[in-house]
This record gives sequence, C-alpha cells and structure tokens, in this order.
Amino acid sequence: MMLIERIVEIVTAPMQNPDMLWMLIPLIITLLLIEFYFGIYKDELLGWNSAFGNSIVLLFISANLFRFALQNDVESLRMIIALAVFLEACLLILINLFHLLPGRVAFKFSSATPINFIALSSIILVYSNIVIDYLTVLSIIILFVVFSVLIWLIHKMEPTVEGELTEEAPENLEAPEVLDAPEPD
Repeated sequence: MMLIERIVEIVTAPMQNPDMLWMLIPLIITLLLIEFYFGIYKDELLGWNSAFGNSIVLLFISANLFRFALQNDVESLRMIIALAVFLEACLLILINLFHLLPGRVAFKFSSATPINFIALSSIILVYSNIVIDYLTVLSIIILFVVFSVLIWLIHKMEPTVEGELTEEAPENLEAPEVLDAPEPD
C-alpha cells in the first residue's frame, strides 16, 4: 500500500507547491502537442535536429533546478538530481551534435517522451519534500511505464494523415513560373 501512496504523493505534488506548475504546464503542453503530432504523422521520424533540441530542453530544466535548489537551500540529494539532469543534458547534446550513436538508439533517448518525463519527474522531486528512497525510484519507474502506455494509447486513438500531406515531393517537380515584373520608368 505504501507504493500507491508514494505514487499519489508524486502525482499530487504540484498541487502542494504551485511554483513548479510554471515549469510543468509548458512541458506537459509541449509533450502532448509533440505526441499528437507524431501520432498523426506516424511515418515521420525524429531527426537529429529535433533530438538535439530535445536534449537542450534538459539543459534549461537543470538550470531552473539549480536556481531553485540554491535559492531554497534544498538537501544535497535534490542538488544531485539537478546535477544528474545537467550531466544527462550535456551527454545527450554531445551524442546528438556529433551523431555519436546510431540514429535509432540516440532518438530513443532523445525523443519527447523520455526527455519530458525526466524533466517532469526531476522538477517534482527537486521542488517537493517527497522522500527520495527506493520506493520513490520504484514509483517513478511505474509512473514512466503508465506514462508510456498513455502516450501509446493516444497514438492508437489518433487518426493518421496519409496521402498528399505525407508523400515525398516528386523529384521532377519544376520551379513555378515567375511573372516578369514591369520595367521601371
């Protein structure tokens, strides 16, 4: 029963500390919009530029976590979470900038779902007073699985756009004709 209580504590933490909502709400909106996009355009793949941009998001999140931790004199374990997010951001930035891993592998780590989940959970853990122990780690893992299943369900329920909007442009496409501009007097 304690596991369920910890999960509820994590999920309801933003209501206990509304300051974190300023970071969580834009992340949640962004995540939902990106997931809806990739749900509609199922054949479209994440590219290196998007993976790179997603990893930069973690850099900004870690900066905010450090700011909060230093202003509120949080315990060292919460500062370690902020440092871990910063180091992960730096690692992913290097991986995506220099294409250090095969695209399929790098894109799994740098896609919206894991990046935003790490951002959301780290904000909740640093901003709140939730005890950080094995129960919290297990709760976060369970929440990630539930989160991933919800994203998968969203993708399954969405209509797929097919046809002209998703087809590649023909290679023999000619440039449109340009009308001659009148000569100035």
